This record gives sequence, C-alpha cells and structure tokens, in this order.
Amino acid sequence: MTTKQTNLLQPKTRGGKALMSTLLTNTRAYLEQAERADAEPLRQFLFSNPERPLIAMGHGGAHSSASYAALLYGANCGLGRVVTPYLANSLSDQTLRNSKLLLVSTSLKNQDAVYIANRMIRVNPEHSCALTMSRDENAIIKRMLQSNPNSVIRHHFERDKGFISVNGTFAYFALLYKAFTDDDDFSHKLALSTDSADNYVYRCADETIAPPDLSQISQFTVLYGSYGEPVAHKMESNMTEAGLASCVISDYRDECHGRFLALSNFISSPNHPQTDCALVLLVTPREESVCRNLLNRLPGRLPVVIIRTDIDTPLGSIDLLYKMSIFTSDFGEKYRHSNPNDPNNLGGIDKRVFRDHVRFQDDFALYGPLSLSAGTPTYTNRFSLNTICSGIDVLGVRFGNVEAAALMAQFDDSPEAAKEQAKIIVPENGYLNNPNHIISDFLTHRYGTPNYRKQELDRDGAKWYAEWLKWLHGEPADVSLLNSAYINWLGGYLRFTQTADGRITVERVERSAPEHLPQTGLIGGICGEVFGSKYELEKDKQKVKKLAGKKDMKVLKSMTYTDDTILSLAIAKWLMDDPEHSKDSLIDLFKHFANRYQVYSFGRKFQEWVKSANREPYGAGSNGSAMRVAPVAWYAKSLDECLALAKTTAEVTHNSPGGIRGAQAVAAAIYLNRTGSSKDEIRSYISQTFGYNLDRTTDEIRPDYAFETACDKSVPESIICFLEAESFMDAVIRAISLGGDTDTMACIAGNIAAATMPVPEDVALACYNKLPQELREILNKWNKREYPK
Repeated sequence: MTTKQTNLLQPKTRGGKALMSTLLTNTRAYLEQAERADAEPLRQFLFSNPERPLIAMGHGGAHSSASYAALLYGANCGLGRVVTPYLANSLSDQTLRNSKLLLVSTSLKNQDAVYIANRMIRVNPEHSCALTMSRDENAIIKRMLQSNPNSVIRHHFERDKGFISVNGTFAYFALLYKAFTDDDDFSHKLALSTDSADNYVYRCADETIAPPDLSQISQFTVLYGSYGEPVAHKMESNMTEAGLASCVISDYRDECHGRFLALSNFISSPNHPQTDCALVLLVTPREESVCRNLLNRLPGRLPVVIIRTDIDTPLGSIDLLYKMSIFTSDFGEKYRHSNPNDPNNLGGIDKRVFRDHVRFQDDFALYGPLSLSAGTPTYTNRFSLNTICSGIDVLGVRFGNVEAAALMAQFDDSPEAAKEQAKIIVPENGYLNNPNHIISDFLTHRYGTPNYRKQELDRDGAKWYAEWLKWLHGEPADVSLLNSAYINWLGGYLRFTQTADGRITVERVERSAPEHLPQTGLIGGICGEVFGSKYELEKDKQKVKKLAGKKDMKVLKSMTYTDDTILSLAIAKWLMDDPEHSKDSLIDLFKHFANRYQVYSFGRKFQEWVKSANREPYGAGSNGSAMRVAPVAWYAKSLDECLALAKTTAEVTHNSPGGIRGAQAVAAAIYLNRTGSSKDEIRSYISQTFGYNLDRTTDEIRPDYAFETACDKSVPESIICFLEAESFMDAVIRAISLGGDTDTMACIAGNIAAATMPVPEDVALACYNKLPQELREILNKWNKREYPK
C-alpha cells in the first residue's frame, strides 16, 4: 500500500471522541489560557526551598508533565527526579521528608494518585503539592487541603476527553513553563503548523534511499537529549497507550553503548521484516552535532523520523511536544486507520480492569518501602495458591496452603459470608481446589469493589491478623492479640489458649440459643437496630418515609446488628463484671469490642479514639451516647442511680452537655417505663428535666425531618415514637419512617418500648440469631439477672 493509498483511509471516531488531529488545532487556545492563568502559587512552590530535591510524580499520560517539571527544576533549582506513583515506593519515608513532592494528576481519583497522595499527607505535607485540573471536592483533595491549605493547585481547562491526554498535556507543560520562566507571552513564539512537512521529516538514514511506507512500521526507537526528554516519555506513552506501535526511548549517548545493535539486527535480519522498525530523533540545537554524527554511522536503509526545534530554551520542549503530537496523529489516523484519541482495541481488553483491579497496595503494606535492613516477611506464593507448601489442619479443616486458611478469618458473620466460607471447603467445587477463584474473589476485588474486610484487616488496629498468620505458619504468636479479634469460623468463633509447654491450641465456640428468649429488655434495642440497619444509608428518604403507618416488618437477611448493639452489650458486661463501675474499665471494654468488631459501622471520630492511645473523652454530642445506654436503666435500683450511671457511660466519650443529656433522657425513659410510670408521666418528666419538646407528633415531624446524629435533634424524636406507639413494632416503624438515623433511632425507640411492649417472639429470635456467640453469651448472662423494681 502506498502512502497515497493509506491516506485515503478514514479513522473511526467512536463514542463522540474527536480525532487527535482535530484536538491539536486547539493547541494555541490552551497555551493562551495557560498564559492567563495565575501560576504564582506553583512558582512559589517550585522555587521555595531550592536546596530540597524535587520528586515529581505522574501516572499514565501525566508522567511526561512530571518529567518536564523535574527537568526544569534540575536546570533552575536543584536535583529533580521523576517517578511514577508506583515506583515512589522505592523511596523511603526519610527521602520523601527531605524532598519536595509534586504530583501531577488530572482528577486525583485513581488508585495511583490516591495512594501517593495519602503517603504525601502522612510523610511530608508541608512540602507537598498536587497540580490538578479537578474541580471536585473529593476525599483526597479535602485531606490534602486539611494537611496543608496550599498543597492543591487547580487550573481547570475545558477540554475534550479522550483515551490519551492531548490538550491536557499542553496545558500542564504551559503552566510549568510559565511557573519556571515567568513568561506570560509565549504562545506567539510557536508556529503550531498543521502541515506535516513543517513538523517532521520521514526519510532513511541515507537520504538517497526511499523509506518504506509508514504503515509498515511497528517499532520505534526514540532518542532524545536535553529538552526532548519529557517529549520522549510522552511519545512512548502515546504510541503504546494508543496501541499504534511498540516504543523504546533512550538518550543519544546511551544508544551508543550497545543499544544500536537492536536496530542493526532488525534492519539486516533475513528472518525478520526489514522495514518494520524506525528511529525517531528529537533534536534541539544542542543535539544537532550528535544527531548528524549518529546518522552518518547508521545503516543507510534505516527509516528515520526527525522531529526538531530551533528553540534552545524550555519552550523548545513544548515545540517538540506539538510536532511529535502531529506525527502521532498522522501515524495513527493516516497509516494505522486508528484515532489515537479513541484507539482500536482488537483484543477487547477493558481498560478499567487494569486501571482499577490490578492493585498494588497490599504488597506495599506487606513489604513497605525499599530498605537495606528490612526484615523478610514469610513468603507465600499468591500467584500459585495450589503450589505445595506446609499443610495445616484447623479444627478438622485441612488446608494445603496457609493463605487459603487465612481467608477463612476474613469474614463477618452475615449469611452471605457464611455461604462463602462454606464454599471454600466444598471438596469438588470449593476454593481449595480452585486457586484462581481465591485470587479473583478474595485476594483482589469482588465485583469491581475492594474486599472491604481485607481493607479493615490491613489497618493499624488489626494487629491480631499478623498474629493469626504467624500462628498459621507455626511461629510464636501473641495469644492475647489472637483473642482480641472476632474471627468468624464457619458460624462460630475461635478461642485461643496457650498451654504450659507454649503451644497454642484453638477451639471453635459454636453458636447456641437459650430455651426461652425474653421478649422484653435489651432485645428491644437490638431488634430496633437490626430493622433500622437496612434503611440508614437509603438515599431515597421519601421511600423510607412511606413506611409510616405500616403495621409489621420482616427480619431480612440484609439486616444486621451494628455498633449500637455491640456497645450496649459492652456496657452490660461492664455493669455485671466491674462492681466499681470505673470509667477505665468501661474504656477498656469499648476499645476492645470496637477493635474486635471493626466493620460494624462505628463512627469516624469514635474509631479514631479507639485506635489511638488517648483515653480522654472527645466532646461528642452525637446520639452514640443514647443508643448504648439502655443497660443502666435495667440495672439501676433508683432513678438517681440510673441518671448517674448514664452520665458515666456518656462521659467517657460524649462529655458534652448534649451527649450527656441524650444518654440520661433515654435511660430515664426506659427506667420510668419499666417501673410503672404512664406515658404522660414520662413525657412530663423528660420535658421538664431535659428541655425536650415532646408535644409534637411523628406525622408533624416526618415531612421536614432529615438525617441527624446530634442527641438534641434525634433523641426527642425517638422518644416521641415510643409515646405514640401502640406496640413494639409500631414504635420501631415510626422511628424508621422519620427518615433520619434509622438504626440508632429505632434502637432507642425499641429500647424504651420493650420495657412494657413485648417484642414479637419470631422477631426476637430472628434478631438474636444474627448475633455472634460471644455477644449472645453476654446477653444470656444479662437476661438471667433479676431486674430491680
């Protein structure tokens, strides 16, 4: 096919994405927009602390922009180095602390940007900067701004989207050029011609030999020097990401150290097409001599693409970038019949699979940054789970691989998790005989989302998981840490014991249920929370509010206990086991149970408190103090004791007036209800003592009520649900139908109602059966107590 024939082919424009050649016609407009942009914040970051090296990071197409930043920093300030976010893990925390960190990312959303941004925040927020075009206030941007108000620099450019970054790269190069040079009138210095002949020359090394048609070229070797380096990175990215050709890059002198043999062999091999490789030369005035010298020594029939600029300043990079982009556009559209901005994908590989599902964070968490003295973690081949290794037996379940056994500890106790656990050990079709299933379902992602249980186990508070792996490997382990976690094992939980000879034995504690389950008491709050759990995160609040007037509800598989139940039973255990009722012992129990059941919806501030060494309250005013207080109302022998205990349970975290008021009001309502006070008497006492307005109806509250967690805006409404209710289910449904913090408000209303309104037997049993054995044991022991009247 001749060049003329190839030019007749028209590239496809799928999905409304413009041709790359069309996008390039707007280049001057982007440069002019950059000229008008305020580059002073970026300039201040780049030129401050010049004694610090700059580590510039970019992923995908942004890597070339980071390379340009590192190049100009090295020419103007100090040492500049470009790395991808992935390779930044080769740098120690101390190296990052001693440097300035620049991240170039258009959205700051993908996992590469999020990973390195979090590390920047943790290690060196004072000297970190993210250059982005995002307008969003996403979580990582908020975190960066909280750590350093000057750490995010945004310049939004209205640009056409595509598979590769075209105009976005020009925008970043132009912003960096302006920031380094302070030149705000540079676009007119560039010709920016759309004529191919003005941008590159395609020939053979020997100009007298006609080159092969460009459509035959599938391999490029790109040589660069000085201002051509970031452009070489961009050309490699463009050619590879657009699927046009393979591309390797090298500086001019490195090519002379043996790399030339690749070209020599490809161009002369009798067993290989001799017209499918070409040399690309990126030339500034600084490389004219070495370029000529090189060409004179290459095989004459070698195809060569020469892209040159006459500009010997940082603007030369932008000139080369434009000319290289014209060549890429021509090569794709005219010779490959493919739009580089929306390339052919003959293999049908989904880009999202690689971008979102090929994760690296687990490896980094295991090994950490490179270190000369790091200990070596026990190695498990996670790519070949069927590889023969030390077999282990855990309570009669035989595993041929430690990693597979570890999976068994990575579940909550939902019915869905129980099904997955059972599936692991089915001999014929189970995961033990299908290692690829383990990889796809548990070690990577499930259905496109991270394995949230695995994420919880990777956090600092999950120290037990490291001990669990040690135990599986036969290494010494800390029994107290092993027992600090709730490890669901086929419907039961594991209890570890260290024998006199140092061995660690384990037993599974099976679930059991009492012959008679009380229908009053703490089971009311548990059932209320279970019902409300389904609706707490429902976005369509009008759908929730339509539950008003409903007489009954079924306990569904999707419903579960959460933090309300866990902390309520922690208080019950405290009341039974600590006769002194000290705050220290209650704090110990809160931290123990919250760490043990990490995935059960604890509030962010509470989680931070739990994971820290801090034992002081943090002034919360939310309804967390009210949702857990019910046991004190059943334990107390008088109203005064009830109020005092309620205050104690609140003060360890919720030492604000609102937090204490909410806990005491709920405890008083339960106590008064269970000791025979009428609803009118309860309404009067609560209103007068705590200042709550209880003279409203749920029908009046519901239309304008929104999600609230403050005690003063959710506790009164929950009490009103009980005051209006004719039955336990009526109270719970009213609380949910307000459309607020459904699980907590239903828990509060259920706790008050269950003092005199029995929980339906089938409801009580269904909700009780959702509890793990450990929590069942606490509730069973509590139910055997005699309640003082």
